[in-house]
Amino acid sequence: MKLPLFIQKSSNLFAENRLLKLVVVVMGAATLHNSCTLNGLLDEQRTIIVPPGFEGAMEVRGHRADPAYLNQMGRYVAALGLSHSPATARRQFEELLTLYRPQSYAAARAMFYEMADTIEATQTSSVFHTQRIVQDENRRRLEITGTRLLYVQDKKIAEASSTYVLDYLMEGGRFWIVELSEKDAK
Repeated sequence: MKLPLFIQKSSNLFAENRLLKLVVVVMGAATLHNSCTLNGLLDEQRTIIVPPGFEGAMEVRGHRADPAYLNQMGRYVAALGLSHSPATARRQFEELLTLYRPQSYAAARAMFYEMADTIEATQTSSVFHTQRIVQDENRRRLEITGTRLLYVQDKKIAEASSTYVLDYLMEGGRFWIVELSEKDAK
């Protein structure tokens, strides 16, 4: 880049240097503006989901989700984590672990693998009938209430009403489980 504005060569070099600094500052400001705009638009992007067998559509937008979507995910998590047999427990728990947030994965994996070992050793089956799901969007929590039946080799050994707390997080339109626990245990 040659700018012969001045008689002295050093003055021309200083002018070029100032011009290049200005260009770098303008490019940095433009990049910062684009980054901020893009970050804001990510929360405004929405995905409309129409699953089979569901009437209507569900909407996921940034860090928020439609109540129908949360209700459906609560039922799905309850079906995978609370209804199982010795033959299906390990596969269901592995599928459930794919929904866990990376920070919670290790603890959940240890808990579910220990449960799977116990279920296979004792030949215990569990059936959970979901009766009600209460949503608390501010705390990002679902309370899943239902009746849990326990069987050992086709003999019913227990029936109890239980409430489970599902702490979740929505990041970039993805549903993450933070923790699933029985309400009394909290």
